[in-house]
Amino acid sequence: MDSVTHELAELDEGVPVMLVVLCGRLVLVGDPRVLSADHFARHAADVRAWMAGGVDANRAADVLAGQIECLIKGEPLALPAR
Repeated sequence: MDSVTHELAELDEGVPVMLVVLCGRLVLVGDPRVLSADHFARHAADVRAWMAGGVDANRAADVLAGQIECLIKGEPLALPAR
């Protein structure tokens, strides 16, 4: 089963969020200088719950790629129906 995790790491300037898919695992990487750790953890939990319904890591990354602003600003994600 695919899964999701999140990490905070200082990234290059201008790159506040990275989405990485490795062996069925989606890793959300966020720069703590830009992102709220609490919001980022909440987003990871939301994505984890969504993926539990059978969404694979590649599909999740595709959906989240269109919602980078939400990840950065801590706004609610618009995750489609499973």
